[in-house]
Parts: sequence; C-alpha cells; structure tokens
Amino acid sequence: MSPLESLYQSSTNREMLMPMPFVQGVIAAVCCAPEIPMPPEWMPWVFDQNTAQSAELDWEAVTDGLVKSLRDTLSVLRRDHSPYPQEYKFDLANPKGSAQAQWLSGFLFAHQALQPVWQNAWECLQNDSMDKAELAAKTLQHCLKVMSVLADPEAIVNTVDNQSLADKLPAIAETLPRTLKHYIELANTLAGFLPNQFEQFTQV
Repeated sequence: MSPLESLYQSSTNREMLMPMPFVQGVIAAVCCAPEIPMPPEWMPWVFDQNTAQSAELDWEAVTDGLVKSLRDTLSVLRRDHSPYPQEYKFDLANPKGSAQAQWLSGFLFAHQALQPVWQNAWECLQNDSMDKAELAAKTLQHCLKVMSVLADPEAIVNTVDNQSLADKLPAIAETLPRTLKHYIELANTLAGFLPNQFEQFTQV
C-alpha cells in the first residue's frame, strides 16, 4: 500500500482531502515542474476547500504521507517512467468523474498554481533562444489542450457543435502518455535554464 493509499484508509482524511486521483495529479504536476515548490506552498492544494478544517485530523501523518508520495513520484520520474497511473482509463460513461479526469484536474490545478514558475523558466529560455522559447510555448499549449479536454470531456460531449471532437475523445485519450512525456521533457529542458534551482527534494 502506498503512503497516499494509507492516508485514505482514514474516513477523516477522506473527508478533508480531495479525491485520491486528484491529489495524485497535484503531486505529479509538482514533481514535474521546472522548479519544485516547498511543501507549505503545494500541500494546501490537496485539501477540499468546501470541508471545514477538522481538529481531529492527524496533521503529522497527513504531511508525512504527502511528502512520501512526493518522494515516490520523484523516484518514478528519475527512472524515466510516467507518474500517471496506468489503471486510470478514459471512461465516456463517467466523463468528469472518472479517475483519469480527476487526476488530470489535479494536475492542471497544480500547473495553473505554478504558472509563475513556468513563466520564469520560459523567460530564461527566451533570453537564450527566442526560437526555442516559441517552440516550447507551442508544445506546452498543445499538452495543456489535450489534458484540458480529457479533464472535462463532458463539456465537449454536451456541446453539439463539438460532436465530431466528442467522437474523437477515445483516440485523444490514447495520446495522453505521449502528451505527458512531452510535458515532462519540456519541464526538464526549462529547468536547465533556471538559476539557483531548489533541488532538495530531488535528492530524497
């Protein structure tokens, strides 16, 4: 059982935290970022803001589980493997509530929150090569578009004008592994242009 799965054995934790696929997506995006933020910055993103804070929550255990999950995800990335759970499949019958959609929603939520990090890295790359920066921007835009469509496919399915795109959703879902690979490669490239990078967690 993974550290994150252990956290969800507690009913209090399940009530306070976002769904596990969403949290996994948040942690994956944090690990993939050109510069990894400190835990106090990203940990609040995994809690359900609609749930009142519980005094019964074991904060030490939750923090430990989240940090260990970050460590394990970084280990996966260091082995050049995808942080995406292969068992999370596209499900047109449950488009927005599927594990895949929730994972991508968490991933995109964290990416948006880390936008200043990505912008800073892109500007550093731009200073080195405008052509490379433009290509990086196009790659990132494509990756985010694919992930956004799969994170909320219901919005596509319910739009009559986009019926042709809705029919292509299963095929788009098949490109997700390649899309994530391009995203990670881009993040690694941008990281190389950031000065004074924070690398503590890459050594965990």
